[in-house]
Amino acid sequence: MKKVLLLLSILFVATGCSVAGEENNYEPDIPYQAVIEDTQPSLPAELEPPAPPPLPIPLNHAAQFFEEIDNLFDKDGGKLWGFYLHAPIIFVDPETRISVANRPDPDGILEKQGDVYVGLFPEELQVFDAVVTFDYFGGKLWVVVPWPSIQHRNQEGRLFKLAHKVMHWHQHAFLEDFHVGSNSHMNEMEARISIRLEVNALIRAFHTTDEEGRLLAIADALSIRALRRQVFDAATSENRLEITEGLALYTEWALNISSRNNLVDMFNSFAEGMVSGVNLENSFGYLSGALYAFLLNELDVPWKDGLNDDSDLGQILKEAMGITTVRDISEIDLSLYGYEQIEHEESEWAEIQNYTLNRVMESIQNHPTLQFHWGDYEHYGVAFNGSRFSFADLGTVFRGNVEFLGSFGRLYVRNGELIFHNDGFVMVVADDMEIENNLVTARHWTLELNDDYEVILYYDNFRVARK
Repeated sequence: MKKVLLLLSILFVATGCSVAGEENNYEPDIPYQAVIEDTQPSLPAELEPPAPPPLPIPLNHAAQFFEEIDNLFDKDGGKLWGFYLHAPIIFVDPETRISVANRPDPDGILEKQGDVYVGLFPEELQVFDAVVTFDYFGGKLWVVVPWPSIQHRNQEGRLFKLAHKVMHWHQHAFLEDFHVGSNSHMNEMEARISIRLEVNALIRAFHTTDEEGRLLAIADALSIRALRRQVFDAATSENRLEITEGLALYTEWALNISSRNNLVDMFNSFAEGMVSGVNLENSFGYLSGALYAFLLNELDVPWKDGLNDDSDLGQILKEAMGITTVRDISEIDLSLYGYEQIEHEESEWAEIQNYTLNRVMESIQNHPTLQFHWGDYEHYGVAFNGSRFSFADLGTVFRGNVEFLGSFGRLYVRNGELIFHNDGFVMVVADDMEIENNLVTARHWTLELNDDYEVILYYDNFRVARK
């Protein structure tokens, strides 16, 4: 134990890390101090070496968070899914890689300290500031939670987030492939109108107490769904997003929300969020999948048995309700599901799409860019907070705050755009770019390069390449 304490103390002194400040004034359970042999004479107080800073992850707070989620799963007792939901969780500080876990690892890398286990997360594994991932570490698959993403949430927010991510961990047992494929059709106005009508019909079905009205709303939702999937040939990709994210959201809400009225409020709030400039390509399935799951949960059918990547929650509900046919869209009273307002909002969204595409194309054609080519790096990943646009003739544009990590280092875009080009590279506009050692800056982004990478001239643009 003394060796571990000494190692961590040296690590903090060597890197000059400090987490003291206004945002984090927690005190850890165990004060970390330099280890001095008992036989060494005491130094005068004025000559005592300064105590190293506290751990970036206070052990008492980590232990509290682990206890909270365990209590939630204990309360469920395996009723929701037929198995206990407890899972190995590890909190990681992205800067220092110091990690705190809720259980030991098979390889013995983590050291037990009180009720938690402490160690260093491997450098070769990526850790985003805000994105929960899954990685093998010490011989175990973990739910990897960056500490910044959890430390300032209240208890309700922590339980929602952790329950959702733990469900993804359990999905590894029955889903072969977490790659949901492309739902790029959800950038088309017709598809966006369709999924929003389907969601509103499902919310109406869940909210109504009239059995005939509920059956009609479900039948309408399934009819709208069937037409969209026929037009866009999108059943497989839609199903996979609903199975992965929809069932994770269902788990999160089912464990934390006991009131039916509160559930309806959450449904409506999420549905309203589909309006506000959100790209639906990777988000629609959260709500539609969760709604089908909640409706199925009220029926006496074993719908959770045999779920896999290609399961169709809509088809399962259709069979459980005894619905044998779907109606033509012309036979459905779409006004019940807010068609006029949705059509107006989606017309405005289409204009935003076109404006964004034209502006981005103008920027990359008339201004220098900094480019990252896939073949230059061992690994990479992206996290973002904002909007995502997909264009057939360009690629995908992330707009807002975007973090792009890889073996090259870290690119952080602030209120700007990062473009994943169809030709196999990532780029940002490089107007007013300045380079100082390993730090590259421009108007809307900052790039921190690792020592073995540099920025080189690449035709009329720039490229991040290995030295």
